[in-house]
Amino acid sequence: MAEGRPHLLAGAGRVLGPGHHHAGLDDRAHTVLLEVARELKDNPRLTVDLEGFTDATGPREYNIALSQRRVEAVRRFLVAHGADLSRVHSVGLGPLQEGRQEAALQRRVTVKLMLSAQ
Repeated sequence: MAEGRPHLLAGAGRVLGPGHHHAGLDDRAHTVLLEVARELKDNPRLTVDLEGFTDATGPREYNIALSQRRVEAVRRFLVAHGADLSRVHSVGLGPLQEGRQEAALQRRVTVKLMLSAQ
């Protein structure tokens, strides 16, 4: 894993950023996100919800903007690889309030594939 760049944990459905100020994707994230993009292309009933988070280091406004940059990096990647923009929903939520969770685990983008009932 490249230092300071988020990565995606296969099976965990989230991008983790080891550095405080980074929103790029590493090769491991690309591999997993290519699979997500393929799933979206293969199944028109799927949508994806992206939720960006940070740790509490720094000002809240900065962290909200950083979390949004992180989800936008994932969104851009998915759209560039064939996902329909209207089926990719993203929001940057800023710092997590999950108590004692390790800071590196708080810096992430959660990727949720959703199946439409229609």
